[in-house]
Amino acid sequence: MPDEILTEKSIREGLTAYSGTKLSFVWLSEPFLAASGDAQPHTLTVLLPRSDYNQILLKSVLEIVGLLLLLLFFGVVCCLYYTRRYLRPVMRDIEFLKKADCGGAQMTFDELRPVSARLRFHEQTITHLETEKHDIQERADHFRSQNEQLINEKQDLQGQVEDMRSQTEDMQGQLDDSLAKIRRLAHLGKKEIDLADYERFLEGYAKLSAKELEVCKALASGLSTRQCAEQIGCATSTIDTYRKRLYEKTGIHKARQLQLCYALLQMEQMEQETQ
Repeated sequence: MPDEILTEKSIREGLTAYSGTKLSFVWLSEPFLAASGDAQPHTLTVLLPRSDYNQILLKSVLEIVGLLLLLLFFGVVCCLYYTRRYLRPVMRDIEFLKKADCGGAQMTFDELRPVSARLRFHEQTITHLETEKHDIQERADHFRSQNEQLINEKQDLQGQVEDMRSQTEDMQGQLDDSLAKIRRLAHLGKKEIDLADYERFLEGYAKLSAKELEVCKALASGLSTRQCAEQIGCATSTIDTYRKRLYEKTGIHKARQLQLCYALLQMEQMEQETQ
């Protein structure tokens, strides 16, 4: 018995390993009755050195490996035999079936001759189906690209419609603001402008040139001289010259009076168009 305390560890199949620095054992304990009259069962313990146990275990593993190798060898031999005896001749006959002219060679299995025409028919059918499949795939890709293009065009059109709708709403808002401003100025013009001054403005307005009409519209909208020059595309001195001519022809002396007369003129034109 060892002098030191052994470490106990369960391994497998009810075996227990006891390990120390010098000695190592594997043991198995089973209860048994020596006679029918025993009050308590006895315990039978088989203690085996760990080295002997490892040798027995290794021997059993080697026996299993040897048996597996033997089975593998037997399977390989069978495969080689049946391949040489049946598979190769069958494959050679199949190659003959694929060829229209076998060069006078004889087939090993005459039973395969009736399937020659059927195999060729199936091969032609498969080739035809593959060609149709390729054509269908090409048409599907073409339709898919057209569909994607139409979707993109639809999205672009929807975006343009949204932009036009927003622009229309903005223009409608600006038009409503302009109409409100014109009505307000026209209402003020009826109170502040003398009828004779307005008649003089109408007579002079009919004599204005195209450039003078453009300057009149810009000044009546409330733009300054610099803003009018930027909008029309000329120098400020030119705007001053056109404004002077405009005032002389229409009898206007102030920008406020010009705005009121022009707003009143626009209001009358809109009323005439409505009627």
